[in-house]
Amino acid sequence: MKKVLAIVLVTFLIAGCSQPVRQETSSEARLGAAFESCDELNLEYRGGVSRSGAKNTGSLPLVEWIEDQTLYEANVNLDEDKDGIACEITTFVEDANEAGGQTSDQDIEPDLEVSRNGYESVCDFGEHDFAPEEFEIWSKKTGFCTGPTGWFEAIKDSPLPNTWDPSGQESSIELCKIQNSPELQNRAFPVGSQILQYQNMFPRPGARLLIVGVAGTDSLPSNQRPESDYAYLGKFIAQWVNGMDDFSDDFEVRFNDEYIKLDIELESFGVAHYSDANSKNFGKYLEGYVRPHLADIDGVLVVTTPGTKRGVLEQGALGGYVVNGKFVPVMSVPPATFSTRFVRDFPMILPMEIIHEWGHAGSGLDDPNGSNYFQNEKEGDPDDLGMGGWGLQSTSKTDRTAWNRWITGFLRDEQVICADTSGTHALKATSVMTQEKKILVVPLDNEHVLVAESIRATGLNYKLGFESEGLLVYEVNTADVRQHYGAKLILPEGRVAERRIPLIVPDAPLKPGESVTHKGFKITVLDAIGQGNFVELTAPPN
Repeated sequence: MKKVLAIVLVTFLIAGCSQPVRQETSSEARLGAAFESCDELNLEYRGGVSRSGAKNTGSLPLVEWIEDQTLYEANVNLDEDKDGIACEITTFVEDANEAGGQTSDQDIEPDLEVSRNGYESVCDFGEHDFAPEEFEIWSKKTGFCTGPTGWFEAIKDSPLPNTWDPSGQESSIELCKIQNSPELQNRAFPVGSQILQYQNMFPRPGARLLIVGVAGTDSLPSNQRPESDYAYLGKFIAQWVNGMDDFSDDFEVRFNDEYIKLDIELESFGVAHYSDANSKNFGKYLEGYVRPHLADIDGVLVVTTPGTKRGVLEQGALGGYVVNGKFVPVMSVPPATFSTRFVRDFPMILPMEIIHEWGHAGSGLDDPNGSNYFQNEKEGDPDDLGMGGWGLQSTSKTDRTAWNRWITGFLRDEQVICADTSGTHALKATSVMTQEKKILVVPLDNEHVLVAESIRATGLNYKLGFESEGLLVYEVNTADVRQHYGAKLILPEGRVAERRIPLIVPDAPLKPGESVTHKGFKITVLDAIGQGNFVELTAPPN
């Protein structure tokens, strides 16, 4: 059964309807029953409860709430933002989604075809999702699409058919290693001082992550150890990192033994996704507590006890510590609290969002969203969609691109075909574990390359439908130093760029017989195998 269809992008599509019609309550509600938490209250009163005449102070649309002065006064302690509405819930989707309904946005097309692994959408849940059941319940209640919550090696590597004889000639790999601009985040290969900055990128093959549990005076008490509470997150991160590394599986996740007790309210630091200074202040405060655990650690993830109120500790880049001459980045994430109470960075609880943020905090990767056309309710340049929904650093529903894997050390030079002459090549899918060739890079000039990689429903892409499998082609650009403009999908002629929940341009990968032409170079998919594609590159005349 289709579990949920919407994603956070719907927020922008319906943000204009922020004030729902309030309902009258039953006589039972007027008894003023008090609830211990918003989760309990929302089970009985879906949209929360308000005092008479209350108005929502936020811009996000809300589910219909109950207007009842007595009931509100009995639960006023649950009104965290003090706007007169306790336990309000954003209306990203309605309950009709359980039956496969759509959101109020009429431009959104039907969902993807069923994937080879039986998923109807990357928002669906199935046997390959090993995260707690609470994620599925939370997704259904809030309307947020979790994306992958597990990792699955669905396709095993096998030799290419002996009838296939690639004829393409490879150029020097250095031609394809275009250099980053000094003004950019990590978009290509580093130059100058960036070399030192990115030599210890995290995560990277063979690195070690420490998940540190801390508890402030405003954290929910826990009798568990951090490893018991966050085993699912450690497993998810370890399988993802080791799944990107075709030459070893020695990335390691560790936990500190007990929650570090802090005699201070965590919320007082104001750690949040867009509060860089606050986050770094908290990182400095923690240094004395965390440093003794860092002898051979390469990255730190800070968590607090599950059930702690959302907003006490959110996702933040906490800076880092220099340990034995090596910089160790530190990042915090929200607690495993599956609340329906909305906070600004509500979806940061999701595993895909966490590893997306590691791309920023640990490796300096940019968000290749172009003009954010679909994300901003079709405001911006519709011809510059960036990578659409493709790549972990885009909408966090698909796996890290092959280009980003290469520049962060997860693809080796011998897995890269660098070519600028006509010929045929074989590419294995990026998310299939194999040491064979995975990426075709065409050098266009010193600041642009054309990239082609095969997409299959495996790894973190295990929920993709058939229309999303094929050859993904895009350009990487270091000349345009604007944020978000570092990469751009190249679509075949006639293909319409559109959003279908939950992906932007879900049919971007080319199928056999399809081709794209960009700056004189033509890339054609000759054939497909279970693990990848046979590709023809046609160079422009000399």
